Amino acid sequence: MIGSDEKDFIRGGFKADIRSDGRACNDSRPLSLSLGDLQPCSGSARCTLGSTDVIVGVKAELGAPLPDSPDCGGLHITVECSPCAGPTSQGRAGEALSFELAKCLERALNAHPSGRGSALDLRALSIVSGRTCWVLCIDALVLACDGSLLDALSIAVRAALQNTRIPLVEVGATEDPDEEPELELDDDPANAKQVDVSRVPIIVTVCQMDDAFVVDPTAREEEAAEQACHIAVMPTGNVCGMFRGSGAAVTPFALQEMMSLAQKRGPLLLQAVGKSIASAAMSMET
Repeated sequence: MIGSDEKDFIRGGFKADIRSDGRACNDSRPLSLSLGDLQPCSGSARCTLGSTDVIVGVKAELGAPLPDSPDCGGLHITVECSPCAGPTSQGRAGEALSFELAKCLERALNAHPSGRGSALDLRALSIVSGRTCWVLCIDALVLACDGSLLDALSIAVRAALQNTRIPLVEVGATEDPDEEPELELDDDPANAKQVDVSRVPIIVTVCQMDDAFVVDPTAREEEAAEQACHIAVMPTGNVCGMFRGSGAAVTPFALQEMMSLAQKRGPLLLQAVGKSIASAAMSMET
């Protein structure tokens, strides 16, 4: 908990467009990405955003599609907060935070059961209609929390999915349509397919204090803020999801300002993410 004097200091900085770490209100903290650190996974990424540190692993597993979406694959997301990540990640508070983070990520990525409108093309994960599909299990771990957790998690999820390779599957022919076909997995990485992340959004956290709006708040700035909103933004700048954070209810005016700021910052942040992914991929090759 921060005291009233520190809150006044933070709010004064917001009004003057100068924050305690030297950033302007619309500036993000330094971003760093590494890929492929988790060898047992189909893909992985670690993201640090300022002092916030998260790691995400993706495993592609064979499973059965849901009855109402026989031609789609599956997506399962879990988030766990390390007890050492910060005060809000300990005990039941940490469990509640993990649940809320996972739900927000699921809502940003998932779609209609038909597969339409999804950030991921779930139909590309189908192997045998109504019988077998790929299920992408996304497991995230929060190592350190210093604000904008959803921002860092969404970046790491996008990077981990882009790093994911799904083995090629050959389906054997069967004479009886009710017979389970034989599946053969190709172990050659050169034949593995990538996940299309072109529609995967990132989340931009925007906080309000009086007439000032700030992006990528630290934990102390989030605590001092009057209102907060987490906005999922596509590479095109379109908003595809929104989640209310802590604080009072967001007014229509504040919501419009937050969305406008997120729409401007989202594509710029995605460009920075793309450069970081390319740099991390080159490091892996060397």
